[in-house]
Order: sequence, then C-alpha cells, then structure tokens
Amino acid sequence: VKYNKLYPQVKIELISDVSPKIIALMKSDECDIGFLNLPIADYDGISIRKSIQLLHDVFVAGERFSALKGVTLAVKDLEKYPLLLMEPRTVSRESVDRYGISHGAYFKPAVEVNSWEFMKRLVANGMGLGCLPREYALDELLGGTLFEIALSPEMPVRSVGMAVPENVNMTCALQSFINLFAE
Repeated sequence: VKYNKLYPQVKIELISDVSPKIIALMKSDECDIGFLNLPIADYDGISIRKSIQLLHDVFVAGERFSALKGVTLAVKDLEKYPLLLMEPRTVSRESVDRYGISHGAYFKPAVEVNSWEFMKRLVANGMGLGCLPREYALDELLGGTLFEIALSPEMPVRSVGMAVPENVNMTCALQSFINLFAE
C-alpha cells in the first residue's frame, strides 16, 4: 500500500500461491519478487534476501468445536479430530508434519487445501481444526468466528522471506519496492 501511494504509476500484479509455485513463476520470469514461507530449500537462481515477518502457526477451530475453548491439548490429541492442512509439499505442511512427528503425532488430514483463505472458511463452517499462521487469521480470531486451540508445546515460530531471481538487473521500480522493507 505504501509503495502504491509513493509510485501510483507503477502497475503491480499480485499473485497469491504456495511457495513452490511462486518459485516456479520466478524461475520462468513471470514474477519479479516472491515472499516465501521459510525455511525453504535452496533453489538455483533464487536468492533469499531476508526474513521480513514472523509467522506463529496455530490450530484454529469454529463454533462446532467450542468444547475445546480454554482447553490445552497435547499434540497427539490432535489426531482425534478432523484436520484441515495445507496440501503436501508446501513449507507450511512440512512444518506442521515435522512438529507432529517430533511429538509422536502423525497427522492424517480430513481435507487438504491450497489456500489459507479457503481453510478459514471451511474451519468456520465446522469441517475440522485447521493449522495456519495466526497472522493470517487475526480478523477471524478477533471477530470470534474462529478461536485458537491451546497446544502444549506450542508450534515453533517460522518466518516469511523475500526472494529475488539471481543475476537479474533490477529495475528502479523493483529496487524501490525492496528498499521499503529496509525501513
């Protein structure tokens, strides 16, 4: 938003997708910059510039599971519920699977999705418990359509990194955009 106010003449096309697809778009020169969930494997031709935001993964539920409000679950307890998780081979899914396995839990999702927006709608409608970054569900958590499931231990913090293709001459517009994240 700040960039758009500073440079209204520059056209911005936003693409929201999972990290592997963003990398594919960057490699095919269809995307100038990507924001990726970390940690992520190194990719030839892609440079991760910096971590720009922390993500706190949490499990959330809707009214159908209101009995879980105020209850702290062990990680293994999650296996008893229908789970909504991101599709396989995404950083988010790999992170939640590693977390589960490290605590003796093997998650078998009832539903796999490819967007957090879709997951939030399904969870709010009672399809199960979903795992997503708290930062992406703040409106729903504050508004009461979703609530956070307390877990012991909590999930580890992750981050979002800025990635750019290597060995590419950056336009002034792109460099100005990147510079905003240094502020």
